[in-house]
Amino acid sequence: MSDLFKLGLEVGTGQKHPVDPSSIHVAPVPPAPTASTPSSTASDTPRTLRQLTTELLQTERTYIKRLRALKETYADPLRSNALDTTKPVEILTAADTLVLFSNIDEILPLNEEFISQVWRVLNGLSEMDNTIADVVQKHFKNEEFQKEYKSYIEGFGGVLAKYEELVVARTQFAPFLKVADGKIEDLPGVGLKDLLKDPVSRLARYIILFKAMIASLEEAEEPQRAKLEEAAEVIWDIVGGRPETKEPAVEKTET
Repeated sequence: MSDLFKLGLEVGTGQKHPVDPSSIHVAPVPPAPTASTPSSTASDTPRTLRQLTTELLQTERTYIKRLRALKETYADPLRSNALDTTKPVEILTAADTLVLFSNIDEILPLNEEFISQVWRVLNGLSEMDNTIADVVQKHFKNEEFQKEYKSYIEGFGGVLAKYEELVVARTQFAPFLKVADGKIEDLPGVGLKDLLKDPVSRLARYIILFKAMIASLEEAEEPQRAKLEEAAEVIWDIVGGRPETKEPAVEKTET
């Protein structure tokens, strides 16, 4: 299981971890209440399934914006340069770009379709009166979704090391990154290295959201539980299984 995925879960659940969370992107959550907020705040009150579905939509929108930046600002220009035999300067080779960007072109449309279905549920436009659990289950059980995300996860282990290697070895790469970073004005402070981590950390965010949705279910919404649980299990399968938990040691007592 990816260390980044495990860290994403820890950041989202408030568990202690040895790594600086500022180095990892996790999709944003609603801001914490200010000091002027009354004591009976939204943070003290369990969120409804609709509120959590709205959060899913909002964070998915941010995720897709970042995927598009990864593809359009970095992957497309670098791959175009690598394939252009008339170029005056080679930034990266085609093999380099394959390692860095993997199958991001296949992942993006899958999430664009997902967000459209989530939006339709929130606006009462879903076909056959689908619930959010129906949409989530269908999306995450999609064989194409599972194949593409598994492929990205499996290749991710060498991506960040490759990135660091190329920054040093390819003299035109760092100057390209400096220019490209400035082109994504609506994502200040975000660079290629951050965006490459997003598909992994997004899977962790899904787990956290689905767990919160399950906890929010009212009696009339209970039939949605199994579908949300099934979607969460699909993600665990994609990342290689649940993290191992150690059984607490049993202290021996003298008799």
